[in-house]
Amino acid sequence: MFDEHYRMLTSHPPLGPYSALPVELRLNIEARLRRTSEFFVNVVLVFVIRDLGQLLDKFAKKGARWMEE
Repeated sequence: MFDEHYRMLTSHPPLGPYSALPVELRLNIEARLRRTSEFFVNVVLVFVIRDLGQLLDKFAKKGARWMEE
């Protein structure tokens, strides 16, 4: 979702509804989109990947116990 908006915003000339906006506002929107995407990459995805790793570890341990029986 962010990629599509960022692509429309940064294309020359800007595409879609972004073409009607003043340059200063487009730059502000671009900066906010960049910060938001960095937050998702550095916080949300890191948390999700760590959580999935823990779930896989638990699943592997239960599977190993099941195979031992």
